[in-house]
Amino acid sequence: IRTCIRKGILYESDPFHNAVFVGKDGAGTPRFACARGTLGIHKHDIAGSDKRFGFVLPPKSAEGADILAVFESPIDALSHAELTGTDCHRLSLAGTTPLALRQFLEMEHEAGRRIDRIELCLDNDEAGRAGMDAIEKMLSEEFWFADIEIERTPPPAGKDYNESLLAARREEYTQQHTGLQQDGGFSL
Repeated sequence: IRTCIRKGILYESDPFHNAVFVGKDGAGTPRFACARGTLGIHKHDIAGSDKRFGFVLPPKSAEGADILAVFESPIDALSHAELTGTDCHRLSLAGTTPLALRQFLEMEHEAGRRIDRIELCLDNDEAGRAGMDAIEKMLSEEFWFADIEIERTPPPAGKDYNESLLAARREEYTQQHTGLQQDGGFSL
């Protein structure tokens, strides 16, 4: 979260206290933003946003710069970072359309950087699987993307990576507190 705030890709809106995730172009200019509720199920894209510029959580080091993990939402990208610790670019498509992926790959190419592997981490539901099919088709049809390794990496539990993170945290909590509960009661 602190990294995102420092990079200007996450802030809190006023007066509703929504989390606002920002996607930038190659020059660092904000081009897309989406708001997500912190106290409920509120979500919307900010008016005038260009979905070609998705929220990107950059790698921590140059070692992760050639790997890209792709998600439907910024929350899933952040959850993946917390859950796996893998060093890579994380891109939110703001849905399942490959527009932001194509734009990201083109910006990386123009900057002289190369992505060798893409992990498709879309939701484990019908829309997510259809989105992965569309991405694989788009990448196979473009000759300059043909040598990129593509791997489907569904969430290990639940519908998406945020549900996986929540399940892992519940499991950790349960393991830490197993001495407190036995057969539905408390032990002293």
